[in-house]
Amino acid sequence: PTQVFTNPEALPPSPDNGVPYLPERLHAAGYHTAGIGKIFHFDQPEYWDEFYNFADDPWVAKPTIDHIPVSAGVVFGGPFLNDPYGSLGKMADTKRAGETRKLLQEGKARLDATGQRFAIFLGLEAAHDPYIYPEKFVREYAPDDVPPLPDEETSTDWKSAVALEAYATTSFYDPAWGETEAEQRIQAVMAYFRCISFLDEQVGRVLSTLHQLGLEDDTIVVFV
Repeated sequence: PTQVFTNPEALPPSPDNGVPYLPERLHAAGYHTAGIGKIFHFDQPEYWDEFYNFADDPWVAKPTIDHIPVSAGVVFGGPFLNDPYGSLGKMADTKRAGETRKLLQEGKARLDATGQRFAIFLGLEAAHDPYIYPEKFVREYAPDDVPPLPDEETSTDWKSAVALEAYATTSFYDPAWGETEAEQRIQAVMAYFRCISFLDEQVGRVLSTLHQLGLEDDTIVVFV
């Protein structure tokens, strides 16, 4: 219904469709709307009372580990260690979750004082390559935790039928890790699992604040 199929397309409302985004609908209904992180309609300020991205974290642009920004010859994205507790964050996801907790506290105070409801949109991207995760998640996953490829991916030449972008990435930070594609795949999947755990931790931080504020029974949480 939105007629939006790729990231670069014009955001609604556009000449192609008039479907309003949820922040617009809620803002028009009197909600205090706040956005944090990777949300593609960040450039529509009329829908937001406040918006924070944190994508300009200097560590993101200048990582502390030597790396090759573009390495198209490597099939899978590689791990890129964060500090032990994730205070640097994958594209500042830790900071984004922290800001969301702060906005929840402010929203609760505003709700109590004025009755104004609020909506917070949090865009995390820890599961997007390149795989960056705190060191504390390294030991949570081992090669044995990586399931084998399904038969249809080992018995057929499926790569010839799909675009290179379907299985390759240019976001790779350690081209020396694993000599074979099979070894690279295992390392990549473990890295992805670690990123999921990192993301799960950030969601947990937000939900714990919702609980501490006594809002969990009066709040709709949508996880996409």
